[in-house]
Amino acid sequence: MKNRNESDEFSEQIKRLKKLNLLIKSKTTGTLEKLAEKLHVSESVISDDLEFMNERGAGITYDFVKKSYYYTYPGDFFIGWMSPEEKQKLDKDKELRKKANMPVRVDINRLIKISKK
Repeated sequence: MKNRNESDEFSEQIKRLKKLNLLIKSKTTGTLEKLAEKLHVSESVISDDLEFMNERGAGITYDFVKKSYYYTYPGDFFIGWMSPEEKQKLDKDKELRKKANMPVRVDINRLIKISKK
């Protein structure tokens, strides 16, 4: 069982990911530095969060003109329970994306380095 500090930290991470999702969906993140300020954490925490989301298929990209992160294809990032049927649908969607040459995972580390410029 997790101790109270780990539980609080996990709860804060979930809240931060939900806020991050809303900012990305509305294309109002700003630069990595501004995004870290908005969410009251370090740039490295934001980088980790973006990588975490991308590893789960979020497809996040940075727009250099608008200076904001955005989702490269329709969808929504969520944290929750998934039934075996939903998981199967998700896996099938990932396979279809691969076959259609659509991004399944974006190299967020490269984007983060570039967005700092």
